Amino acid sequence: MPIIVARDEYGHEYHVKVSRADDHLRSYSWHISRRGYAYRKTSIRRPGRKNPTGASVYMHREICDLQIGDPRVPDHKNRDKLDNRRSNLEVLSCNAENVRRANQQDGSTVVAWEEPQVQGARLIPTP
Repeated sequence: MPIIVARDEYGHEYHVKVSRADDHLRSYSWHISRRGYAYRKTSIRRPGRKNPTGASVYMHREICDLQIGDPRVPDHKNRDKLDNRRSNLEVLSCNAENVRRANQQDGSTVVAWEEPQVQGARLIPTP
């Protein structure tokens, strides 16, 4: 399993796990965000703007092939933000991610959710 070294703003080193298929990512300079995620800096051209602007590309989003602006979120199954192996990442809708987080925080279990046509999600509790 390849390891990519990333540094936080204070210069501390962190080891980020990736799958062999993502070993090419070591060619970038990686940083650790204050929230604990590995990211790299890049510049992108935004519509209607003359000059490119700075942007952060998070490693787990890049591995899951989620472009900037994609509303889906990659989820770390084992909750380790530095474990970016493909087997540990799962792409979820924002609603599904919120349901999963709610289940973990309060200990209750939600067995299903519906995504209404309008907005938000409705939790369906266990009977």
